[in-house]
Amino acid sequence: MQSIRNYQIEIKKDEDQAKTLLNLITTLNFSQYKIFCNSKESVFQVAETLKDKDLPYGFAHSEMESEERDEVFNKYRRGEIKIVVTCDYYKKQYALNKDFCIINYELPDSSGNSKYTLSGYYTLRIKSSGSLGNKGLVVNFITEDNRENMEQIKESFSKEHEEKFEIKDMPEDLNLINLEMKLSKYKSMSANMKKTASGPTGFDKSRDFTDKPWLKKKLNSY
Repeated sequence: MQSIRNYQIEIKKDEDQAKTLLNLITTLNFSQYKIFCNSKESVFQVAETLKDKDLPYGFAHSEMESEERDEVFNKYRRGEIKIVVTCDYYKKQYALNKDFCIINYELPDSSGNSKYTLSGYYTLRIKSSGSLGNKGLVVNFITEDNRENMEQIKESFSKEHEEKFEIKDMPEDLNLINLEMKLSKYKSMSANMKKTASGPTGFDKSRDFTDKPWLKKKLNSY
């Protein structure tokens, strides 16, 4: 989970939830999004929101035939759709790109099912996406109704995994997130170049490829 950045957004009114979702998807520069809900009804609600904005999406839930669900995720994997809305956890690992964003439109709720702790459900949502080990973003929508769930997730995750669960408030300027992910990409490229560079015709191993004047200027402007 160390490679996953966790953020939270306060949702004060019900009508703000859909607006916030659309703002995230249309502003952030990710190639894939996976949106988690807690019920089939919520899946339909989110799907309608995306449909109204003509966004490339698919949805999946437990009452669909397995062939239907597989087709949705196959399109997702092939890049024919960039957004999937779901309320289920599948045994299959539907791998996301290294450039991904998971949105907990509704936080995990273990009421009526004691198989997993809340933090277990939280981790499973990421793991079921094949995302552990990749660098990406998880955004959690926090409401008055689920605030206690978020606190339980943070507390139990820290105990179970013996590492602090860090979650930050989402910046108002979402371009900061785009910049952060771009910087992370440059650092990864720099590390790979240093590993493969050798000989007099190779790259300078001591060079930091994130040391870009335009990038420093942009970071300093915030």
